[in-house]
Amino acid sequence: MAGAAARAFAQDALYPVRLAAKDIALATTTADLPVLTRVHALLTAHPGLADRDLSAVLTG
Repeated sequence: MAGAAARAFAQDALYPVRLAAKDIALATTTADLPVLTRVHALLTAHPGLADRDLSAVLTG
């Protein structure tokens, strides 16, 4: 998840919300991670944001 966090806040990287949600879904398949489960729910709650850059969503 450290790589995902680094991409999320990188100024020059495009990290779509849908890819962040996918990475989190993969992480939560191997362990019970309630915080990441909630983050995944938040990221997927608004399908219109799926192709937006996560950094822009978080800081915008």
